[in-house]
Amino acid sequence: MKSTKDPQEKAAEKAAKKVKKEVAKAQKKAFHKPLKETLRSPKFRHGTAANIFTAGLLVVLVLVNVLVSTLVQKYPSLNLDMTTGGLNSLSSTTKDVVKNVSQETDIYILASEAQVKGDQILSNYGIKYSQVANLCAKMAEINPNIKISYKDLDTDPSFASGYSSEKLSAGDIIIKTSSRYRHIAYTDLFNISSNYTGSTAIYSLVDSTLASAINNVNANTLPIVAIDTGHQEQLDTTAMGKILAGSNFETKSFNLLTDAIPDNTQLIILATPSNDLTSDEVEKLESYLKDSSRAVDRGLAVTFYPNQSAMPNLTSLLKEWGIEPQRNYVAESNSQKYLSQDPTYLLAQAQNSITLNSNHSYNLLIAPASVPFNLLFSEQNGIKTYSLMKTSSSCYALSMDKQATGEEKNNQQAFDIAVLAQSTVSSNGNDYHANVVALGSSPFFVDGIVNSSTFNNSTWTADLARYMTGSNDSGTIPTKSVQTNTMDISIPTGVIHLLGIGVFTFLIPMCFAIAGIVVYRKRRRL
Repeated sequence: MKSTKDPQEKAAEKAAKKVKKEVAKAQKKAFHKPLKETLRSPKFRHGTAANIFTAGLLVVLVLVNVLVSTLVQKYPSLNLDMTTGGLNSLSSTTKDVVKNVSQETDIYILASEAQVKGDQILSNYGIKYSQVANLCAKMAEINPNIKISYKDLDTDPSFASGYSSEKLSAGDIIIKTSSRYRHIAYTDLFNISSNYTGSTAIYSLVDSTLASAINNVNANTLPIVAIDTGHQEQLDTTAMGKILAGSNFETKSFNLLTDAIPDNTQLIILATPSNDLTSDEVEKLESYLKDSSRAVDRGLAVTFYPNQSAMPNLTSLLKEWGIEPQRNYVAESNSQKYLSQDPTYLLAQAQNSITLNSNHSYNLLIAPASVPFNLLFSEQNGIKTYSLMKTSSSCYALSMDKQATGEEKNNQQAFDIAVLAQSTVSSNGNDYHANVVALGSSPFFVDGIVNSSTFNNSTWTADLARYMTGSNDSGTIPTKSVQTNTMDISIPTGVIHLLGIGVFTFLIPMCFAIAGIVVYRKRRRL
């Protein structure tokens, strides 16, 4: 039977078969395309490059994070200090001290490492205690003789038993060498003060306090200050002792009546005794001051307070040196020249008849409850007397033994409230000084006043001790006080952690990864 298809249908069917055959041939050719041509295709090149770029970027970011973290742990100085006042940077003086450490020096921070670095210690005071860890780590980086350890007193109470004479608390520091150790209380590291408005200022003393302690424990020898404890002393010498220790003195306690004066003592302190000296004690002190076998300067310092009973033996000793303590105490009539709305909280004036330290000025000295002295002569029997500190001329005296009548204000004058008597002792052909100092204000040296950054009491005290012992201040570390709660932008610790860990460790790398994926998907379509 003949086909019924017309010529047009036959032509269309023939063309379709031809197209189908060419498509199949093209597909077969594409399937067997040489590898070289496939690798050169734009689709393969763009898609593979995006894949490699993305994967490589992720690997690099991870490696950089790991590398930076490792380097910062090993080299803490790589950490940029973005704090106000450079809280996490060592001062040039401290760096010099650290570089000169030649013996193994252990720094024990009394808290866990996590507590310290997480600012959990003293956080209720608003203190950023991590500064301690940061500075200690930088010290250890500079000098491998310095080792840092963390001692949590809760989990390791046995550590405190090795320092039974100290009152250790969380946040304190022990710095130790084979020669000696220094206990640094957390109150020595940070100073918190409030003004009349109720606002609080926090000052960091970490840099200079650590440097002073390291310098102290590494010194070969230190001048000894012996503090008498046998006369029911009224003055707590803890704050004074810390100032002396920070000025490269070693303090020792002894009983003047029953103990020998410690060997190599250059300064004896009678800290406001309640009981009079015996004649034997007076003789012991006189022998100490006049001892020509000792080729050193030496001194005796006595502090006073208005409620002391009469002490004729001590008074007789001081009179031989031209110093007579009065049975009075001083008040100020000018309200611009006393503090705390108390006329006995005097603003005192340092005198320049004796130069304690030419590099220091003492513009603001506060001397509460001061006992005045009479200087009986300016020079006699080889002894010279000097005024060290005076009140203003608008002061008046109130008797310890009589009721005030109000007429005392009619006799206003400047009073000597700190005085010095000096003689010369010859030893081995050289002359040395024997110094006797009477200090009328015991509160001048108490905690909260003598160590306040507002007043110059601390500097004056250290300079007086150095002068009396003939010590220079080459080993003294100047105090570096930096206010920590003054910020241009206040950022809580939690926000800082969020920025450091959340943003820079995770968010930014994730953004790069997402960008790489987007680029990859777009290029695949090319």
